[in-house]
This record gives sequence, structure tokens and C-alpha cells, in this order.
Amino acid sequence: MKPTVLYLGLRPPLDLRLSNVLHYPVIRIEPRCCSMVRKAYSQLPKVTHLIFTSRTAVTIFFKHLTSMKYSLDNKTFLAIGPSTARVIQEQGSFAVSIAPQHTAEGIVDVLKNSSLDDAVLFWPHSSKARRVIPNHLQERGVCFIECDLYDAVLQQPQPIPDISSIEEIIFTSPSTIDGFLAAFGDLPSDKKLTCIGPITRNKLEDVQTLQNFS
Repeated sequence: MKPTVLYLGLRPPLDLRLSNVLHYPVIRIEPRCCSMVRKAYSQLPKVTHLIFTSRTAVTIFFKHLTSMKYSLDNKTFLAIGPSTARVIQEQGSFAVSIAPQHTAEGIVDVLKNSSLDDAVLFWPHSSKARRVIPNHLQERGVCFIECDLYDAVLQQPQPIPDISSIEEIIFTSPSTIDGFLAAFGDLPSDKKLTCIGPITRNKLEDVQTLQNFS
């Protein structure tokens, strides 16, 4: 059976690990481990809340934590969505709150309804993360620590696949749209284009608008 679905993200979910799915990851993750990361982790003892906006951030955060041996007892966890929350809970019996809207704006909505007097928030994230969360915390005067934990780097695994039989393309982040364009050129008009999340959808619509005017 020829693949009919092209998945561009890091890890296809279990329900997509089928024979008709072609996994072609157009980004790779490069964790950071430097003095700035270690300095951020050294402040964990005073942290009250941890915010996770991706599964990748959770995985890398806990990998570093193993060697640094800081305790997360009595800390509040906030996850951008259920899949991120599941990865947190795989690391221990942590109580995790999930943003009802699975975006940085959803995280901000939760924070708006939270008492953060004397709180110290820790936000490990991609170096390309949007500034929605820190902007909100700065406006409120809330103490927070952020940590550029990893870079999402475009890649083109070889050989670049023939996608003539592909019927649907799944974009999991704005970076996967950039990666697709770098590898394949313009967005195709004869295939179903599926986006995970509204931020990815907005990026796709912007690219489509530019293509239509070019």
C-alpha cells in the first residue's frame, strides 16, 4: 500500500502509526546543555509553578533534572494540553492542570485566574517559543524564570520522498510548514492540508495568502 498521509512532525501519535502514513520529519530537536541552562535549574528550589508548552520540553527538562538532582515536591504543574500532561505524569505522580485551550493563550487564561502572589514560575521552552506567556507575566509583575531548553532545527532527510500519491499532509507546528516549503517548494493545492492547533493554522493561511498573491 502506498502512503496516502504525510506526517511532518517529530513523532506520529499511535493512531497514525499505520502503513498508509509516511513519516518525514522536517525538523529535529537539538537540546541545549550550557551554563545558562544550569543557572536556570539552580533556581528550581524557589520555584512554585512549572509551565510546559510541549512534550519535547518535558522530556528534555526531566532528562537534565536527573543529573542535577533538584526536587519537584509541592510544585504546581501546568501543561498546554493532555498529551503534554501525560508525558509529565509518566515522570512521577504529579498533579497537572491542563489549559482548556491548547495554546500559549490558553496557558495565559489559566494564569489570569490564578493567584500568583509570591509565586515563582519556571518555563522551559524552545528557543523559538512565542512571547505570549512571558509578556503576560511581565505585565502582571510576576516573578518567572525562563530557560531556552532546545532548538528546533529544519532538516531534509534524504532521499526527499515522492509525494505524488499523498492525499493529506499533516503540519504539527509552524516550523513544519517552513520545513515542508524548504524541501518541497510551494504548498500543494491538490492535497488536504491538516494543521495541529490554531497557531499552525494561522501560519498556513499566511503562507497560502502569499502564494495566492505571488
